[in-house]
Amino acid sequence: MKFRAAIGVAAVIALITPGAAFAKTNNTFDPLGDQTATDSPPVGSHEMDITKFTTTYKRTGITVRIKVAAMDIDDVNRVEVLVIGTNGYVVSISGKFDQTSSEFGVLNGSSLRQLSRIGCSGFSASVKQSAKLMTFKVPAGCVGGASAIKTAAATTALFAAGGELYDDVNYEGSFTGPWVPKRHAR
Repeated sequence: MKFRAAIGVAAVIALITPGAAFAKTNNTFDPLGDQTATDSPPVGSHEMDITKFTTTYKRTGITVRIKVAAMDIDDVNRVEVLVIGTNGYVVSISGKFDQTSSEFGVLNGSSLRQLSRIGCSGFSASVKQSAKLMTFKVPAGCVGGASAIKTAAATTALFAAGGELYDDVNYEGSFTGPWVPKRHAR
């Protein structure tokens, strides 16, 4: 998948981007209908089309929320979330879900070459079909105490009748969203 292929270059570019903007919580609004289609999916479908992407980084952890235009769990849906810290730590969340099951996994490490399933104790994922919302919570320790993070996400709707729709946010060959600094408790 093109999203994963460019992750290494994106990590380096994100870390050296000069004058990066910093925000406590980042909301990115993604335009409706900007999906990439393959193999003739249903015409006019906005299945898993990201409309809002929110990242919050607190002392205790990272919360990522992905709001989509439509979510039909009769077909298989995939989601990937990438997090990179100012210290080079990377977290990759990958999952799939439908009406009968859901599977989510977390990989993290101090570099792309060292990504592994090391537990990330406390990770959670939830999918709320009625709200068309996916929420992911990752403990702050999974990014090695980075002072700020960048995030990106990709979704894919796989249709039983054939075809798929792909969308991404904050990623166009490199991480395009702002740095989100860690908020400290007051």
